[in-house]
Amino acid sequence: MISELETLGALDLASDTMENQPRVLFNLKPATMIHYFTCLRAGEINGLGLVEKQGNDFLIPEVFILDQETNENEANIVGLSFARYVDRCEDPSKILLQWHSHDDGAVFWSSHKDIPTIKRWLGDFLISMVVNKHGDCLCRLDLFRPFRLSLRVPVFVVVPLEVDQEILSFCKREIASKVKILPEAVKIRKLLKPAKVVLKKVPKVRKPRLFSDWIPEKRMALVPWKIMWQEVKLA
Repeated sequence: MISELETLGALDLASDTMENQPRVLFNLKPATMIHYFTCLRAGEINGLGLVEKQGNDFLIPEVFILDQETNENEANIVGLSFARYVDRCEDPSKILLQWHSHDDGAVFWSSHKDIPTIKRWLGDFLISMVVNKHGDCLCRLDLFRPFRLSLRVPVFVVVPLEVDQEILSFCKREIASKVKILPEAVKIRKLLKPAKVVLKKVPKVRKPRLFSDWIPEKRMALVPWKIMWQEVKLA
């Protein structure tokens, strides 16, 4: 009989080649919170998060932790803390992320705890993630309807990038002082051999695109989780 872990491993190969591979995209704040929770805790810690599905992308806008009892090897939510959170959550149906840390140990799925927890989930899908202090991350997407499917999925942190106005001003000054723009006819003469120059009517020059067309004031970069956190350590 094929085990759950063997099934997941086989599906990893398929997910690497499928078109529009599912991705998990963290906003910067919740990603930072998970890494800080992990680094501040000497042992395991777990939490949940909200998920917004957009096509094959699963966006994570918010994460949180609840009352829990932990040690070096496990972390368990206690009491009615989850029920109380659900009561005050605007949309409990979005609680579709579960995550936990392995301190500074390897990231893997526990066959006696993680896999049974995933199997008991009642929703249409669930995203599960395990991380450690070194920035390692293992993430899986489990679909329960209309059929059962498990995929290992990549995790990215959405990092906002803003135009550096100081560098932009410097580049503008450098271009203005050092770059000479040639007329179209002159450029043609320089490109062709002198004996074969045949000047034709220069077509109307298209209006150049604005700087903002190429680099908007605010844009986003997708940074893999490992690259984002592998060198980030708390004092």
